[in-house]
Amino acid sequence: MPTSADTVLRLLHRQPVPDPVTPRVLGVDDWAWRRGKAWGTILVDLERRRPVDLLPDRTSDSLAAWLRAHPGVEVVARDRSTEYARAIGEGAPRAHQVADRWHLLHNLGQVLVRYLTSSRGRLRKLPGVADLPGPAVPQVPAQRRTRAEESASAAARQRRLDRYTEARRLHSDEGLNVLQIRRALGMSRSTVRKYLAADAFPEWGRHPSPVRILTPWEGHLRSLWDAGVRDGLALWREIRALGFTGSSRQVSKWAQQQRTYPHPNTRSDYRATCVLPVPDRRGRLPSTRRLAWIVSKEASELPASEVAVLSCIRADPEVAAVHDLACRYVRMVWEKRPADLDGWLAACARCGVGPLVSFGLGLQRDYTAIRAALEEPWSSGQAEGQINRLKTLKRQMYGRAGFDLLRRRVLCAA
Repeated sequence: MPTSADTVLRLLHRQPVPDPVTPRVLGVDDWAWRRGKAWGTILVDLERRRPVDLLPDRTSDSLAAWLRAHPGVEVVARDRSTEYARAIGEGAPRAHQVADRWHLLHNLGQVLVRYLTSSRGRLRKLPGVADLPGPAVPQVPAQRRTRAEESASAAARQRRLDRYTEARRLHSDEGLNVLQIRRALGMSRSTVRKYLAADAFPEWGRHPSPVRILTPWEGHLRSLWDAGVRDGLALWREIRALGFTGSSRQVSKWAQQQRTYPHPNTRSDYRATCVLPVPDRRGRLPSTRRLAWIVSKEASELPASEVAVLSCIRADPEVAAVHDLACRYVRMVWEKRPADLDGWLAACARCGVGPLVSFGLGLQRDYTAIRAALEEPWSSGQAEGQINRLKTLKRQMYGRAGFDLLRRRVLCAA
């Protein structure tokens, strides 16, 4: 029957919200109202696999108050947040805290990225790096940038260089920490940490793009275009009948390029007709994130090309020690070996590598929850799944629902 949106909202607000049932095993995680701006907290019954409640923020006071109002929680699975750890200690001091294993591995990856960013200049000078084979990249259509694009790229690089220089000046001359620099320059914490850890300005690499899926069909598309077929969907239907497996969106973008650069010798014609070989990429270390992934793996788990990279960088004694510790840590977490934790923490404290020593100290401060992660079956995986469901409900309402309405929908549909 016909009704107004206000009536539907009124009916939803009249629906009774079920009283939260105090779970024995509670999962706690944060979710974003607006990414990077506003956050809330979701509470999940890990045994019944259902959300229990939503909190409008992720502060320790809100969670501690909820736990005090719902006594009886015995186990709490959480990420590495110190806010949540403090809240659980205040609101449910007898509850057993369990750190999430995925976050333990993710934290190691962050430490490796930070360490390798600061060591990259040293690693480039190692013997054997100049002979590393680059990835197999086929020939690609040459892409010539316009003067406006070149100018915009140079201006963007200068802005990044200025921010890098200013961040290091604020840290060295004025003694500001990461959070203070972030606030002063309006940058993310990860970027500030990367700039402070780098031994030189981290340039953005320019890599040749792979061959586009449209490349084999551009000649036929050009003939159709010259014959007067200018609709992207019609062009896609024509080449799909001949065996093209891509989407209509790719063809529509090609058609838009022809409309934007209709004259000879412009970028679209140059790209379609001129093919140049890719420069030799020997002597290029992989990206820092890829290096961090390689350093966290045993040689037996890597393809031959990355085994060669690992062999080269292990010539540095410090990197070899970091690799050994990282592999021990990953094995300990994956295979859930609590007996190995104390030995690994002691070895980490002796290694002398600053980022790893700090990482080990952080694990030591959270020792009980870390050891429980290696002994208990609980994790935050179920909470992450409920967050995906919550985001689906939020997007169904175009992100305009207030906290009360969103909480009602999540709990009533649980």
